[in-house]
Amino acid sequence: MRRIQVLLAFITVICLVQIAGWAFAGDGKAQGQPFQALQQQINELKAQTGAIQGAIKVSDDTGQFIGTLVGLPEKTEERCNVFIPSLGKFANLNASGIIYTGILWYSTPNCTGEPLLEGINHHWLVSILNGTEYNIYTGGAFLGTFDLLTASVRYTDGSCKQINFPAGGNYFEAVQLDAATIPFQLPFVTPYHYE
Repeated sequence: MRRIQVLLAFITVICLVQIAGWAFAGDGKAQGQPFQALQQQINELKAQTGAIQGAIKVSDDTGQFIGTLVGLPEKTEERCNVFIPSLGKFANLNASGIIYTGILWYSTPNCTGEPLLEGINHHWLVSILNGTEYNIYTGGAFLGTFDLLTASVRYTDGSCKQINFPAGGNYFEAVQLDAATIPFQLPFVTPYHYE
């Protein structure tokens, strides 16, 4: 029963983050307050996760602990969402052993300059291929609500695409994590194990 309560709490936080991103986008009001409240809830869940007996832990095929399960694998391919307690962030793990969540936005047409995370993705880890290794990003400071009139996006595979329409939303600084901050080795060896 406790496992179900923990999973429902994580799912509730994810839904609240999405709703807050939609409900407060583009209305001209200060956007930091809803996200601060959600970050406080995530911090509280982070503190509770380590003490909860019976939470479903996710590890890779080598036994490396990744995080606590918050979303079940999809039918078409092995994929799951986890909460990583030491980082206080969420990650979507795909069948290739890669963290796959979101994209990086740029206010230039060629993916140069400072990367941004849009909306709810600031609570998630985003991995971007850089040569043969993945750089891991997470959301930093809230930068504001604005339109990117000239924009481009960088996808997980490292490719860049120019966007030819205004991209409005709540934007956050994209902070690259250094290897010492990441509590696991990438890529993960699949399949994932649930205990």
